[in-house]
Amino acid sequence: MKHNYQKFTRHENVNNIIYIIIIAITVVLIYSNTLSVPFVYDDVINIYSNPSLKDFCFWYYIKSMQFLLGSRGIGLISLCINYHINGLNVTGYHIVNIGIHIANSIIVYFLILLIYKSPYFQDYKPKTSTITSQLSAFLIAILFAAHPIQTQSVTYIIQRFNLLVAFFMLCSLITYIKMLSSETRLKKTTYYIISIISAFLALKSKELAVLLPFLIIIVHISFYKGTLIKSTVNILILIVLALFVPIAIYLFFPGTLGELGIVSSKTSIGSVTINTTSPIYYLFTQFRVIITYIRLLILPINQMFIYNHPFYKSFYDIHVLSSFMLILSIMLLGIYAYYLSYKKGMHLYRLASVGIIWFFLFLTLHSSIIPSNDLLVEHRLYFPSIGFVLFAISGITTIVEKAGEKYAKYALVLLVIMIIIASVASYKRNSVWHDDISLWTDNVNKNPDNPNAHYQLALCSLNRGDYDKAVDEFNKTIELSMTNRLLFQTKQQIYYYLGISYRMKAAYYESISCFKRSIALSTGKILIDSYNELGILYIELKKYDMALEQFMNALKHDNNYIKTHINLGNYFIKVKDIDNAIREFIFVSVNNPTDRQVHFILGELFEEKAMHEKAIDEYLKHIKLNKNHVESYNRIATIYMIMEQYTLAESYLIKAISINQSDRVALQLLKQVRLIQTK
Repeated sequence: MKHNYQKFTRHENVNNIIYIIIIAITVVLIYSNTLSVPFVYDDVINIYSNPSLKDFCFWYYIKSMQFLLGSRGIGLISLCINYHINGLNVTGYHIVNIGIHIANSIIVYFLILLIYKSPYFQDYKPKTSTITSQLSAFLIAILFAAHPIQTQSVTYIIQRFNLLVAFFMLCSLITYIKMLSSETRLKKTTYYIISIISAFLALKSKELAVLLPFLIIIVHISFYKGTLIKSTVNILILIVLALFVPIAIYLFFPGTLGELGIVSSKTSIGSVTINTTSPIYYLFTQFRVIITYIRLLILPINQMFIYNHPFYKSFYDIHVLSSFMLILSIMLLGIYAYYLSYKKGMHLYRLASVGIIWFFLFLTLHSSIIPSNDLLVEHRLYFPSIGFVLFAISGITTIVEKAGEKYAKYALVLLVIMIIIASVASYKRNSVWHDDISLWTDNVNKNPDNPNAHYQLALCSLNRGDYDKAVDEFNKTIELSMTNRLLFQTKQQIYYYLGISYRMKAAYYESISCFKRSIALSTGKILIDSYNELGILYIELKKYDMALEQFMNALKHDNNYIKTHINLGNYFIKVKDIDNAIREFIFVSVNNPTDRQVHFILGELFEEKAMHEKAIDEYLKHIKLNKNHVESYNRIATIYMIMEQYTLAESYLIKAISINQSDRVALQLLKQVRLIQTK
């Protein structure tokens, strides 16, 4: 069946260009203060300290089965490209995130325009000339772009996965619609292929894309003529993709499904990590979380990086029951609005209803019976917020059409003011992100009972050298953990870092107590690190026998742990046992040959033992890893002087001086060598 689809007029095309420019400028201004925001939280592990980004082989990954079956590969590729262009300069990463957000906002604009030009809206005539269909699409797009809730998705670099999945889902949806509106088979086929490819790339960006086929079905049935069977046939490949990719990931790469993780057991909510809690308790809690999401969309105040949301175990708890009833009421409102949309002149009701469906559909992955590590996070609202804004603007437009032209102008002014306020609020929210201390301080100030926020502030303070602040915040974390057990980190981690903070303050006995508590609670790497830190502490206290005992305890749990062997090497140096020190550092150099410092230390140890050739060999290895290290050249020259090989000594001293012409040691040694040579 052919449809008489409307085309854009010349006037509309001019408006399109103007609206696109306004959207882009608005986003750039809102996020102009984020270009120097550092790597924070998960950014550090996934980008800053991620060796796979440095060693990533793009073509190998594309050709391998991991690209087809692995999880979130598109985001990994984009971060890898960023790294190889920008290194660890955050500006490039932020520019890409902002660019994707601009693209998403523009696609939302054209998506709504296409829906307004669909067969369902063919006989729709706006009852007001103030808020036209084109202006309505622009308002939806710019409110989506400017809303403060989007700041976490755009400013938090690692949430590029969130931006990318939205981008490819929108591309898939809009090209699917273009396929429906195309009149030639070639165009239909082309758009359909692009839609399938976009859907696949969305699935390779984030697990949320498994819900895309349902959205396409809803849009097709709601705005385009055709039976349910025909609609299902059209998206058959999308459905297969949505089922195949997650199943394949789970079968071939278990443990990498991220937010589609499988819960194998029902554990009490006293568990340290949230993702092992009972699915039914998680669902009860999510009823309340959804209401909080709606509140944040309507009134985005007191935004936080990490929320300390209470956990609920009973459906009959007043907070759970009332939230469920409110959610049910909103859903029934959407169903009723959809029913009313079959009546003449009530087209906007269907748009508002689809907005409600869109919002709840894309919350189901996180707000259902599949527990996640986070009860509530703002970036989960990025794609669902499109549905919310669609409902809000359509609802306001419906009210305005009923009220008349006079009130339409007031409503438009009010909407413009709302968008300006949202833009300013977003800019202000972004200013909190200028460094990790300000981000976590803001979180702690807004939610003082949040142990996870206190822990992150403590960790940042420790890294910054503010040890008093670190001790206070770690102790606060422990205090709050007594009543709030929903922690993102284990207590042994808290005691471990608290012990380090006390040691840096020279509060040794408090530090010893913390490390002993960590050891009593720990297993695995934290246990070994705690033994190591306790051993280092005993060395500082000159309790060498006790230090050796701790290092030996660490070796019992992992005989190949490099850090333990380094600490043992330093211990043997302290007690003047050079042979054993050499043995330990040789072990380290064999297992970690790129460690420059180890080769230099071995050079010093061999030099002390008068093992000249071995000392020179180690210094040369150090120079290979650090070509500008003047002291290594000077050390080699000194050994050659002892060996009375003055020509070689002179050559290394000349190399040292070529690196640093004012190095006094090299200049003095060169003077001595030349004086000897003239005799």
